Amino acid sequence: MSLDYYDRFGKPLPDFVVFGRLFHDPAYQTVRKARVGGIRISTVWLGLDHSFGQGPPLIFETMVFGDRMDEEYFRYATEAEAIEGHYRMARRVRGWRFWQRIEDTTEAEIAHQRAFRERERTA
Repeated sequence: MSLDYYDRFGKPLPDFVVFGRLFHDPAYQTVRKARVGGIRISTVWLGLDHSFGQGPPLIFETMVFGDRMDEEYFRYATEAEAIEGHYRMARRVRGWRFWQRIEDTTEAEIAHQRAFRERERTA
């Protein structure tokens, strides 16, 4: 079985080195993140095809961390599908917790990661 790597646009990557650089860039890898109370919902670019030859390459994943749905996940072929799936999952996690709002933490987390990398470079 060959390993197939794809960028966020679904285009094949030439090799593992290019994939590795992108995969280790949190700003590139992170699609969306949210919290509902203490439960986290994370949607990321995987880059590696998780379809196992059954349909289009599945290169994005939404996963829940915490509560009854801990480690429940869905995978997607496109970034648009992943974003839609992320918000669908956030609403599902919220479920009966109608008093808790869905807090999108994507931008703050990406800004924090960029600042951390910049401090590492200048240190």
